[in-house]
Amino acid sequence: MKKSLRIVFFGNEKIATGVESEPLVFKALVDQGYDVAALVIHASETTSRNRKHEPIVHEAEKHGIPVLNLHKLGDEIETLKDFRGDIGVLIAYGKIIPASVIDIFPRGIINIHPSLLPSYRGSTPVETAILDGLPATGVSVMQLAPEMDAGPVYAQKKLTIPMSISKQELSGMLHELGRDMIVKVLDGIEDLEPEQQNHSKATFCGQIEKKDGLLDFTKSAEMLEREIRAYAGWPKSSCTMFGLDITVHEAKVVSGWGSLPGTIRVDFGTKQIAVQCNKSGLSIETLQPSGKKTMDAAAFLNGYKQLVLNSEGAEIF
Repeated sequence: MKKSLRIVFFGNEKIATGVESEPLVFKALVDQGYDVAALVIHASETTSRNRKHEPIVHEAEKHGIPVLNLHKLGDEIETLKDFRGDIGVLIAYGKIIPASVIDIFPRGIINIHPSLLPSYRGSTPVETAILDGLPATGVSVMQLAPEMDAGPVYAQKKLTIPMSISKQELSGMLHELGRDMIVKVLDGIEDLEPEQQNHSKATFCGQIEKKDGLLDFTKSAEMLEREIRAYAGWPKSSCTMFGLDITVHEAKVVSGWGSLPGTIRVDFGTKQIAVQCNKSGLSIETLQPSGKKTMDAAAFLNGYKQLVLNSEGAEIF
């Protein structure tokens, strides 16, 4: 059934850094019969050269929907007006939308935000939920405002965070939940009144930088295990081990053994590599030497046995 709302879509639907993502919401709107007039993305010059690799761009072009890469939305008001959108839908656009753009649309712009607002405003709510060890998070469908994630909320749903879940898996669960919620909101938007947030309870996510991926073994093993999951894909968690630059993809917390933080213990019998942290230890389950493929600890110890045996400071069993 053809829906009456004409939509301009903003973003690439990648709700966390370094994750793979299909355009679930974009597909759902097209499949539901909404008139999607245009897709607006924000990509750097380097990224835009390869923009056809973005699944959402491929999906738009498959349906003959124009794709625009606009670096300064405020300078493109007339271009955006030409699409005669009734409403904007935004998911992971990557830039603050100025009020002059929001005001183009009679019904404004609605946004999927992967947290229970006003908690975890900002660009890294999925990563921060993992880093903070939250038992639950959720999705908010909100009316966009010029202030970051401060607009009134149409709908919210809570999601329990499974133990040891990866960032890819958590972002996927939140993405699917958001897709279902935003379709319901759009279907009934004429009868919905969004609720103002309690700004006094707002909390904010920090930016993630490449240096955050450096593993600091003076931290607790519990914290480092969460970092490895939160930083998967980007910036990735790395350290120097046995003289090699190593990316750690998976790890688990184990009992410590009282050595100095950063001391590596290798057990060739059980094929375990562990690092002493603050009190607990961190067992390295999956790792990747620079320039090599990802492998488990057993494969690493088999392939680099002499290097490990000749390393200074490691405790070998």
